[in-house]
Amino acid sequence: MDDIRREENDIFNERYLRQLRIPGWDQKKIRGSSVLIAGVGGLGSVTATYLAVAGVGRLVLCDPGIIERSNLNRQILYTEVSIGASKVEVARARLRAANPEVDFVIYNDLIKEDNIEKIAEGCDIIVDGLDNQEGRFLLNDFTVKKKLPFVYGAVCAWEGIVGVFQQPRTACLACVISPSRSFINSHSGSVVGTTPALIGAMQSAETLKIIMGMESCLLGKLLIVDTKCMKYDTIDLEKNKECPICSIQ
Repeated sequence: MDDIRREENDIFNERYLRQLRIPGWDQKKIRGSSVLIAGVGGLGSVTATYLAVAGVGRLVLCDPGIIERSNLNRQILYTEVSIGASKVEVARARLRAANPEVDFVIYNDLIKEDNIEKIAEGCDIIVDGLDNQEGRFLLNDFTVKKKLPFVYGAVCAWEGIVGVFQQPRTACLACVISPSRSFINSHSGSVVGTTPALIGAMQSAETLKIIMGMESCLLGKLLIVDTKCMKYDTIDLEKNKECPICSIQ
């Protein structure tokens, strides 16, 4: 038994060796965490990959989508042979191959008001990988109610946005934008693959910091990125005292 435990510890230490060397890194907290990734497309493929290989203990993947050829320029978990298959099924298989230590829970469902409680049960952080405003505002309402960190992301063409909301410390998504419009002009559905790669990696980094109890650099802020011009702007968000969502909590 001691030999088995020693072998398991050796594998653990080897897998996470490079991050374990980072001052202040807390692999125990990462291993004990549970994260919901809502949407396993361009953003979600990246965040799911980096959180899985970092050793997040439990990853909940939710997406009703079927893989299409047009997804392949940016949704890095999928390949030509995946076309026609369930996104969450393929994502789980690919991620489990990368790190079998992670507990993967999948929901082949659209997030709705009547199922979000079940899907997000036990999760410590909610990561937004969705491509529609209705779903994002359901996540916002839920995280406001539960006072959970909400790691927001959105992309279009060369532009991306990432930020972190958490009640009662920050504004919520509804404080700064109405459900009928987006931060970026996303109606065209255009995106270059590198944009979700960058924004998703940033979402992953903020998620890991939050898990380990570090201060998120984007808490109560939005980082706006234009990768075509390589311009970065950070906006501080103010709470709306008349917000219909968080002002009543």
